[in-house]
Amino acid sequence: MVAQREIRQIVCGGCLGYGFDKDIFLAGIGRKRPDYITYDCGSTDPGPYYLGEGVCYIPKIAAKIDLDIALSAGIPNKIPVILTTAGGSGANVHLNFLLNVIRELAKERNLRFKVATIGAEIDKEWLKREAKRQVIQPLGPEKPLTVQEIDRSTRIVAQMGVEPIMKALETGAEVILAGRACDEMAGCALPMLKGFDKGLAHHMGKILECGSQCIERARGRRSSVFGILREDHFLIEPADLESKATVESVTKHCAYEERNPVYIEGPGGAIDASDAKFEQLNDRVVKVSGTRFKKADQYTLKLEGAAFVGYRTIIIGGNRSQEMIDIIDWCLEDTIAKTHDFFKDVPKEDYKIYFHVYGKNGVMGEREPVVKTKSHELGIVTEVVAKTQDLADAVAHFVAGTRLHHMDYPGSLNRSCGNMAFMSSPLEFQNKAYEFNIHHLLVVDDPCALFPIAVHQVG
Repeated sequence: MVAQREIRQIVCGGCLGYGFDKDIFLAGIGRKRPDYITYDCGSTDPGPYYLGEGVCYIPKIAAKIDLDIALSAGIPNKIPVILTTAGGSGANVHLNFLLNVIRELAKERNLRFKVATIGAEIDKEWLKREAKRQVIQPLGPEKPLTVQEIDRSTRIVAQMGVEPIMKALETGAEVILAGRACDEMAGCALPMLKGFDKGLAHHMGKILECGSQCIERARGRRSSVFGILREDHFLIEPADLESKATVESVTKHCAYEERNPVYIEGPGGAIDASDAKFEQLNDRVVKVSGTRFKKADQYTLKLEGAAFVGYRTIIIGGNRSQEMIDIIDWCLEDTIAKTHDFFKDVPKEDYKIYFHVYGKNGVMGEREPVVKTKSHELGIVTEVVAKTQDLADAVAHFVAGTRLHHMDYPGSLNRSCGNMAFMSSPLEFQNKAYEFNIHHLLVVDDPCALFPIAVHQVG
């Protein structure tokens, strides 16, 4: 009897630098040797600053701890390690950051191996020519991409599909380090290279993209998960023997970050799960079958660009006066009016004031359905974005340190010592402010053309 052909993936955790259980990971590898190890290394979730400024949102120490576990298990056992969206945002600077961390680990652990890097940063002059050819489509409510918006962006990346990663695997590199990539591509590249079904491979990669988010964890910590792909189905199985995958846990994650969990669009086409079948194989394992990949008429890549907006100053304070809490909206409106009056010689368009009132509507803002504030205290975050850092500091200082802190208001019992308890000294936190200004689809003929591959010997 011929054994059914299969390929085994183990995903370390949800995202590099957030940690995963080392003991569970190593025990899983020993018990059910995988054919490849995957780890997503980034996201747009932390916002545009990291792409715009060219820094990694994952601290180096944390990234190194996670990579040490993955590489120390993969390299000696000849198990390929596939890492995508390097350094958090996937531009060249982020790719080089993580490559240098890998070099350090190779030296420290006395490992020698090949790394194939895949760039994902887009040349702005080339993109301007493409924009003029009108092969770039708005994604969602965005306006058509203009040359001016391309110039505003400090960095632009394209979210690669599976083809560049497959091409990098063909170099024989033990580690694949890709720039910005669609989340499921780390999981489906090697199976597709080996001839497995495209729809099932993509679907398995999608479910496993966030690690143990698709299972019911018996222990609180993040842990690794297996995806076992066969001819006509795949299995989702926790590496932790005490945890379990259920039909509910797997199907819930299919809806994660998707407007349609049955038809999940990506580079080159879509995962069509309209006929997918989810079965509880045993108390720990879920079997998925019936998924198809529907090829798109055009191959499109999502573009992400970040543009500099201004300089930001933040001051965090707290208030526990019930009288002020009861009229906090009036207090904030009055503060903005008096700030504009104090800085009357400064154009209003040179700075913007934002309040984030935690305990009232700090999370939902204007969408908060609870009208009446029930908190006994409020956390008031004053945020100012201005053309210069000096102006941002000055406005924030006046708003929080002068106006709110020493504010007279109806019912006030304290007219000398102040109304705010500030979190830190110094009061101000400063950084640059960016926005995502490019969120568009680029039509391409060759899915690999924009993603250069280079092979590095490390260790």
